[in-house]
Amino acid sequence: PWRVVCLYDVAKALDEPAYLGTDGEEIDLGEDWSCEVDGATLAGHRLVCSTNEEQPSLSVFNLEEHKHERIIQLTECPGTNLMGLGDNHVVLFDDVVRVIELASGKEVHRWDEFEGCAEHPLPGFTPGTLKPPYLAKDPLRRRFALGWPDRIIVVQLV
Repeated sequence: PWRVVCLYDVAKALDEPAYLGTDGEEIDLGEDWSCEVDGATLAGHRLVCSTNEEQPSLSVFNLEEHKHERIIQLTECPGTNLMGLGDNHVVLFDDVVRVIELASGKEVHRWDEFEGCAEHPLPGFTPGTLKPPYLAKDPLRRRFALGWPDRIIVVQLV
């Protein structure tokens, strides 16, 4: 897999289709970010990128202002499977499911009782290789579901 993130201006791409053959818009992930991107998600007007390298962290890029906001150092790897939760939170699904507040960088909730989804490679997978729990994300309704052969748990975040 190519471990980078690219950002494209849709209006520009519609006017100039060749633009999609470029690297897109410049994204500053921060002076201290020298890692490859392992995962990414949109959280409101922010692009949030994760790395699991030397120092597990998240980089937050403001799409409206087109500038880097902060790097959030984490004590646990964020993984590759993220979901934006409104403008100021992100849910991390690998290993332990947890919610990180982007403004403070603090973990504001975690579900130690849920088995994480670390076995799920993204963005693609080989059919027949996925193992429970299966994950369904619904960021618009601020919810997600984890499924096992004998049960489904839906978590609605308010």
